[in-house]
Amino acid sequence: MNDEAVRRLLLSYSDSQPCRIVWEAAQGGELASVDARTLVEALRATRGSLCLVVQDGAADVFLRAAGGGFDRISVWPPSGVVDFESGLTREDACTLVESNESPRLLATANSPFARDEDHTGPGDPWP
Repeated sequence: MNDEAVRRLLLSYSDSQPCRIVWEAAQGGELASVDARTLVEALRATRGSLCLVVQDGAADVFLRAAGGGFDRISVWPPSGVVDFESGLTREDACTLVESNESPRLLATANSPFARDEDHTGPGDPWP
């Protein structure tokens, strides 16, 4: 794990067991070995400050905890938002993570979620 923002976020929430598990696994390059429930709970523990990125074909899918559920944004090259869904359940989030073998961590501030706009429109640009 070489993203300093992710490192700081996980450390600032180190009172959470899921965050400690994710921290240790990411330090050793073994994030894929962490079960989906633990990854999803780490998102929840960081109160939306951390998100996961998984692949769906050529699209990057960003997942974060939001309110009482989870939000998902799909970005398809060349850099356009093609789908947004809010209010996913914990089970929905776990299913999304389980369907991918190589999740990546990202600070939400460095993701499409950082923008305060409505993400429902197809073709919404993402740099």
